[in-house]
Amino acid sequence: MNTARNSLRLGENLKPWLQPHVLWYRHNKKDLTFVVNQYLDHPQITRLVTDFEVALFEKCNGLLTTDVIARSLSVPLKRVLQSLDTWEHLAPGMFRWITSLEGEHQRARYRAVATKMRDQWKAAHEAVTDNVHYHSHDIGDAMKHFDDIETTLSHVFRKPHRALGNRAYGEAFADKLVEMDLLPPEARILEIGCGTGFFANSLLGRLAQNHQSLYRNIHYTLFDLSSTLQSSQRERCRAHEALTSFETGNIEDHDFNGRRFDLILANEVVADLRVGVAQLRHLKEHTSESEAEQQALKYTLAYESKDIQPKQAIAVNLGAIRLLERLPHLLSARGAAVITEYGDVDSFPRVAEMSGHKEYSIHFGHLLQVAEHLSMQPQLDNLGSFLAADAEAETIETTSLHLLSRYLLPFLGGNGLERLAYDRSMLRDVIGDDIDIIGNLRFQPLKTVPGVTPSNFLTPFRFQVLVCRSADSQ
Repeated sequence: MNTARNSLRLGENLKPWLQPHVLWYRHNKKDLTFVVNQYLDHPQITRLVTDFEVALFEKCNGLLTTDVIARSLSVPLKRVLQSLDTWEHLAPGMFRWITSLEGEHQRARYRAVATKMRDQWKAAHEAVTDNVHYHSHDIGDAMKHFDDIETTLSHVFRKPHRALGNRAYGEAFADKLVEMDLLPPEARILEIGCGTGFFANSLLGRLAQNHQSLYRNIHYTLFDLSSTLQSSQRERCRAHEALTSFETGNIEDHDFNGRRFDLILANEVVADLRVGVAQLRHLKEHTSESEAEQQALKYTLAYESKDIQPKQAIAVNLGAIRLLERLPHLLSARGAAVITEYGDVDSFPRVAEMSGHKEYSIHFGHLLQVAEHLSMQPQLDNLGSFLAADAEAETIETTSLHLLSRYLLPFLGGNGLERLAYDRSMLRDVIGDDIDIIGNLRFQPLKTVPGVTPSNFLTPFRFQVLVCRSADSQ
């Protein structure tokens, strides 16, 4: 046992806090407990643990010091320290040692700001990927792609969910479109970047169920770069084939032959579009040497932020801006566009590394400036509010779902889980009462806390929705 280290912890009154990449399973019939621990360097395995170790893990909640833990377990303090030391040697990072959860949450917020600064810097200084080529050629299996690589909100909420009033994502979206009167009679709808087709199928199904007169006269065009995804979309939307058509191309330059649409949907797609870099020195001097700088000056895009001030350069969502510029030529006189994506109103684009490509968060403040310049009556809302999502509803953290589906259930002889935003009730429906003997499963309310909620936790409250109406509709 590392006596000096443990003495220091005792002296500072530190409390062990078990981290999320650990699950355990108490086997009722065999009187065994298995633990999945992704902090182990190699291999990531499921191993047997003692009842004492599990009891100790349960006490490591960031609220109790080691001496309090020892008393509550009725064991000598030395045994607690030895066990913790052994696990820390086997699996570095498995515990954090903190003085209080409140203090740790404050430090987590600082780390989140630092991560945000890093990702903004990377977006402006690292080479971009060719996302057009990637999405055109490198997607092999539609469902696997959205399960493992580009997991979206509409994918994990593709089935009816209590957080959305027992509606699927597309159903909730359809209800909001009707509420906002964005579906005129005989509406011609264009969806850009349609994923696996769940969103379109769900939206159209909701209209067929609740708004037959609207549904019967709709024409819905699914537009995508990927032939693989379009095959999935065709299959998924087979029930609506009389109302749907499919088109392939790049939205930045595709020729629609003068066709106009009453509603354009870009759901979780603009993060895949082009970005460019603007040097702040050039913007301050009102000179431009790049497309990004030209656009920033043309629309007087803000290059200062309330939270993080860039020092040299910023990324600019060129593809998203180009889409807005095309809207006046694609929308009918009564038309509107609805654009959803991850981002916020006052943060410069941040890069997210995906397998084979990069995505970029959206500076919705910039898009508002462009839309206002184009006289498109922009309205910005939080996507969670837009969908009338229950902010207090809890869904499983990505880490817990990954460990459960990839390691623990297969180890126990079962199958992995579909990639869904499970709440406890949904998970119980799938794995039964085993949910009660799995330890450290973590769920979070949809209304996130910056720096506290894991950054990979998918919730509509981290997304924005921008509605732009045709200038002719004023």
